[in-house]
This record gives sequence, C-alpha cells and structure tokens, in this order.
Amino acid sequence: MEILKQNTILAYADDIVIIGNSRIDVEMRAADLIKAAEPIGLKVNQEKTKYLVVSREERVVDDMLSKEYLYSSFLRPVLTYGCETWSITKGDEEKLNIFERKVLRRIYGPVIENGEYRRTNQELYQMFNKPIISSYLKSKRLEWAGHIWRSEGIAKNFFTGRLSGKRPRGRPRRRWEDRVKTDLTEISKELIRIEDSEDRDRWKDVVEAAMVLNGL
Repeated sequence: MEILKQNTILAYADDIVIIGNSRIDVEMRAADLIKAAEPIGLKVNQEKTKYLVVSREERVVDDMLSKEYLYSSFLRPVLTYGCETWSITKGDEEKLNIFERKVLRRIYGPVIENGEYRRTNQELYQMFNKPIISSYLKSKRLEWAGHIWRSEGIAKNFFTGRLSGKRPRGRPRRRWEDRVKTDLTEISKELIRIEDSEDRDRWKDVVEAAMVLNGL
C-alpha cells in the first residue's frame, strides 16, 4: 500500500506492519491507515498493536553479527570442506588467511586513524574472536589423524604402509603425513607423536592447542 507517496506498509492476511524513520512518522502513517480503513468497516485492534524502535547503531551491530554468522556457518565450512585430508603448503595456508581477512574487512569495515582508513590484522581477529582459518585447518587435520591412528581399518594401513620401488627424480611431493608432523612440532616444543592419539584426552588437548595458533 502507498501512503504519503511512499511504500510504507507491509501486509499479510490481517497482519499489517507500518515502517517509518521516526515515531512521529509511524504515527502519522498509522493515522492515515485508520482513516482509509474506516469507510470499509476496518478497525485497528489496540490490544494487539505493538511498536518497535530500532536505533541506527543497533541495526549496524545486528547487520555485522548476521554477516559474521553467515561466514562462520556457511561460507567457511564450504571453503574448508574436506580439509582434514589436505596436504597444503604454507603458501596455500597464507592465501586462505588473506581471503579470510578480506571477508572480515568487508564485515567489520574500516576505521579512521590519522585521517586514513585502516584495520590491522590483529584487530580483525580480535573482533572475530575465533580461530583463524589456518589454525582451524591444523586442528581438523590432527583430529582426523588421531581418528585414523586409533582405527583398525584400511585407512590406518594406508597411513602406516610404505610403497616399494624407487622414487622419481626431483624433489618429492609433500605428503599428508609430513604435514601432520609439522603441525605437531608447531604446537609444542615437547615431543608429540601421532602415537599419543591413543590417549583420547591427551589428543583432545593437542587438537585444542592447534586452534589457538594464529601465526601473527
């Protein structure tokens, strides 16, 4: 419906929502609606009528939280699907971190400091308050490695088995097992081995420790 030359009313069945930029604006449009409804016998039920006032600051915060939720719950899981089995390089991890920071900058926006728009990486991660994507990859990889080691199926046979024959010329490709060992050395100076995953509580601590590695 159009009132005051603007589309300000949303209606579904007998439920009507009047939208305005201020309380006075809504009251004026409500009065116009009541006046237009009287000739056809419609009346407003005052007991069921409610007002909702939302400030600009609240809308900004709600919008930011909604975008953060969408990234954490939908985009990031798609981006890291199957990451437990990835054998990626440091360069690949940094590309993922850069992508994530671009998304977070779009979510939180810049700040003005000394006349310049800026937002440091540290500030972004403090606002996000979740493990960065490269740390998330490490934790999922270690979680999967522990699961494989504790299993007694074909997956563990592939993990522990060795192929016969000669390696081809050139630098060997980085194996998933090598990546797991690197992750373990980054977590603690103490020696941590994949065999430690037999202790579920101990390995859970290792996986959680990987989540807090931020590389900053």
